[in-house]
Amino acid sequence: MDTFMSTYVDDHADPSTGEPYRLISWMKQGSIERGDIAYGFWARCGTDGTIVDILGTGPVGTFTIKLESGGYYCASNQPL
Repeated sequence: MDTFMSTYVDDHADPSTGEPYRLISWMKQGSIERGDIAYGFWARCGTDGTIVDILGTGPVGTFTIKLESGGYYCASNQPL
């Protein structure tokens, strides 16, 4: 996770606040705010843009952010 943060996140800030992004566990995604990045491993993106737990499917990395419009955007290397 440290490599991911230093490579992709540390030098970037949320454009709406100017604050650095904060990385949180997907298990806390119910409290995600703009500027947070929720992450999960062994998980996938749900149809609503949140992270869904699917243990045992292989090495999967999944990330979601809360959009200014209130929805979520999720990206993963595992298809829906």
